[in-house]
Amino acid sequence: MKTINIVISGGSGSGKSTLAENIAKEITEKYGSKQIVVISGDSYYKDQTDKTPEERVKNNYDRLDAFDLKLQYQQMTDLKNGNAIQVPIYDFVEHNRSPETTTIEPHQIVIWEGIMLLADDNLRDLFDLKLFVNTDLDICLIRRTLRDIKKRGRTVEDVFEQWEKTVRPGFIKYIEPSQKYADIIVPNGGENRLAIDMIKSKIKWHLEQNQAAESQIILGSPPKVSPSYYKDTNNGFTHFQSKDDATLNNNNNQETADVPLLNHP
Repeated sequence: MKTINIVISGGSGSGKSTLAENIAKEITEKYGSKQIVVISGDSYYKDQTDKTPEERVKNNYDRLDAFDLKLQYQQMTDLKNGNAIQVPIYDFVEHNRSPETTTIEPHQIVIWEGIMLLADDNLRDLFDLKLFVNTDLDICLIRRTLRDIKKRGRTVEDVFEQWEKTVRPGFIKYIEPSQKYADIIVPNGGENRLAIDMIKSKIKWHLEQNQAAESQIILGSPPKVSPSYYKDTNNGFTHFQSKDDATLNNNNNQETADVPLLNHP
């Protein structure tokens, strides 16, 4: 079974999770839950057990080194190589990892969604299809405010302060520049019907290819990615390997670039 890794990146509140969930829901309804899984990049915030609650609150979570990138790389390659992984559970109320983990078995389609996933050179190399959700920052702020108050026990003042001090600067420094690595830029957040339909068509193609391959006798196996390989190249936010991108719009009068979404074997 060949695994396809899809990444959906973008700013906080841009609609990444909604887009990922909508795609997964529609694929699950047609092919079953064993074919596709969504994993959040937020799960890989670093463990902060050694910090006091006060220190955790003041920490900057909108920078690359706030994430355990080596663990995520290890688990991404393990999953791609057919091994189950134990994904950390991050508690946003406690600002720390939970003692529990979530077991994720190998799936044909893995959607990774998170703010920094295109900003890291090593993780980026593991993705087969890269999407960036481009949403106006004012809309992102409104969505983030409503979410953090309802689900994470924050106050309006706390949300606005964090937005100005770390979230917006982090977006400008890390996230916004990373969209140049995307194969497709998706406007209008997670409800973009055209984006969902295009991605579904490519997923359907992949699932059918896997099904056909399973009915044949296959000699040998594809090379596996080494989980021990991780270059620490982010100190200077080094960029390389850019691709032409395309923009998906719901405007029927606007032409959409015809780009290959997956490198089909």
